Amino acid sequence: MKMEIHRTTEENHMPRRNAYITIGVVAIAVTGTVLWGQGVFDVETKVPETLCGGYVEGDRVQGLMSSREGEFREDSRDFPKPTPPSRSATCEIRLGDDTVVVGTRYPSGGGAQRDEILENADRRVTWGNAFGRLKDEGSVLLYVPCPGKEDPDATVSVVTSADTANREYAPANTVDQATQDLVDLTAQVTRKLSQKHFKCKGANTLPKGTLRISPPLGHTS
Repeated sequence: MKMEIHRTTEENHMPRRNAYITIGVVAIAVTGTVLWGQGVFDVETKVPETLCGGYVEGDRVQGLMSSREGEFREDSRDFPKPTPPSRSATCEIRLGDDTVVVGTRYPSGGGAQRDEILENADRRVTWGNAFGRLKDEGSVLLYVPCPGKEDPDATVSVVTSADTANREYAPANTVDQATQDLVDLTAQVTRKLSQKHFKCKGANTLPKGTLRISPPLGHTS
């Protein structure tokens, strides 16, 4: 069986190359396809240690996948810095039938809409001075204050989603754990983006650990 891994970036243009290795009666096809940074590797290859320009930890993504087999694809052409005039960037990661998406936007208007955002949440999430919402569809939206010269209320928004955390489709006996894993991924990505990429004032004071969910998982929202 073969797993294909495709990694898409903006910088690499390389020719296609094919290598076929036959061992006894077992033929293992290893096809290395590099186009916009795409590669194809054997099924034994694990999810890369880092994804999305180094801002997403691979083991956290692996935990959100229901299977370790199938085609693996990463598309992060404009993450975390969007191509103008867009102010948002997205990284999409797929393994088999499962998809995890990470996106960010700056500046974002969440600071002025805090009450409305929290009111419309299936569950609220807070993390120090960061706030946002958790949706039963399997998505987290978090805003981190990141004041700028022109907008003192500006925020960085980070949005994540995972098929395995979607309560409409995911198995009832695994969806809570997948949701917690998604929340943990959101914290990891948000911390790194706000501190290392956007360099938001005050981002170094984000608490240790992960986001607080209200009401907690396992309780009726």
